[in-house]
Amino acid sequence: MKQKFGLLIILAAVTGLLYRCSSEQTADTNNSRKKEESVEDENKEAAVPNAPRTIEETVKQQPGKLVDKLLADYEGEKNSDYDSYMEETFQPEMEKTVAAYIKDHPNASAEDIYDYLVSMLGSGAYKKTSENMTGFKVQFEEPQFPEGEDKITSEGKQVQKKQNAVILVDASGSMKGQVTGGEKMALAKEAVAEFAGELSEDANVALAVYGHVGSNKESDKEKSCGKIETVYDLSPFNEGAFQQALLQFEATGWTPLGAGIEHARTLLEPFQNEKYANTVYIVSDGIETCGGDPAAAAKTLAESNIKAKVNIIGFDVDDEGQTQLKQVAEAGGGEYATVRSKEELKETILKKWRPSMGTLAWIHTEKVNPWDHLTEMKCFDEDYDLFNQVSYRERDRLSAAISYLRNEELIDQEKAEEASKIKDEMYELRRQYSSDLRETKFAEMQAEIDRISQKVDEWKAQREQ
Repeated sequence: MKQKFGLLIILAAVTGLLYRCSSEQTADTNNSRKKEESVEDENKEAAVPNAPRTIEETVKQQPGKLVDKLLADYEGEKNSDYDSYMEETFQPEMEKTVAAYIKDHPNASAEDIYDYLVSMLGSGAYKKTSENMTGFKVQFEEPQFPEGEDKITSEGKQVQKKQNAVILVDASGSMKGQVTGGEKMALAKEAVAEFAGELSEDANVALAVYGHVGSNKESDKEKSCGKIETVYDLSPFNEGAFQQALLQFEATGWTPLGAGIEHARTLLEPFQNEKYANTVYIVSDGIETCGGDPAAAAKTLAESNIKAKVNIIGFDVDDEGQTQLKQVAEAGGGEYATVRSKEELKETILKKWRPSMGTLAWIHTEKVNPWDHLTEMKCFDEDYDLFNQVSYRERDRLSAAISYLRNEELIDQEKAEEASKIKDEMYELRRQYSSDLRETKFAEMQAEIDRISQKVDEWKAQREQ
């Protein structure tokens, strides 16, 4: 019995030992497998993508890991503290990171080193600036010359119809409000005076006003709504008389827009469309408040024998006002524009209204205003400069890293020179790309200027026949 019991103890011990050894072996196997997997994961993480070698690859380049981590607020931006930030914050981190990598990869080739440096220090801002440059389209204000219905035949020749312009100014109380540049009423007077002064010499202009009587109180509504006045009769422009007319009213009352348009129709009644090109120009900052129907009045005017177009500028108008004024302009066969400042008001009146009167006084020898040309060039150059700034900064970071590795004798002179050569070749590729794009876009600008110039010359020649 004792002998059997002893055998059982021995058997249990052996079994336990075998189980423990099996468990330890399994654990060792699992640990070994985990180590192998960890090494594989590490190798996967350490795999460095090939850096771009073409411009097509460059514009799709993702930001380097260090750039994404430390320079996200600096890439593609004009920053005054970039240099100090690089020296104090980025450079130390960069040196530590690249040194560790090269120490772990002492046999890396020059191309491997370049690929790694780009994966850490490359820019990811090429795509946006490149798309902006390639998608840039020049936008010159093109003159709109009177054609077709604005010409009549006289003894076999095309003769320009005489131009009549009726300017309607809203002098309701809200025009006393302030916008960027000053009081709306004062700015409107200044802009329409300049507009009237630059009409062609044979054009007639009239100035009418509404909302300038009484006040915008309910007690004055009937009086204010019932008064629309011509302060400058339809006739050639006389600067002194026109300026005196502008002094005759201020902003005070309600807004009888519909009645104002009907008043313009009475001024143009004698001038039928067969011989005259008639246009009504309205500057207003709000909707009809006197119960009139300005859209219907504009439609009647456009469809009458006068065939006058109704163009409207909404001056600092809310959404409801913009909706109504746009409907009125459309009903009158004209155009609507919204402005909110002195500069916008003048810009719209002098560039959008003036050409439709047929005057070429505003057109310079180049046919396109040189300032507009310069503005377009500057607009393109904003992205051009950013692209090149990004490119230069990337080259600078790579240069600093290569120099550091060489100075610390982590790479030899030959590898440093080979990596620098690739870096410089890629920088030159980017520089040439942006330069070629700039040349192409500037050539497109000039082609557009030439096209507009030819259009102006043809219009002049036809007008002089």
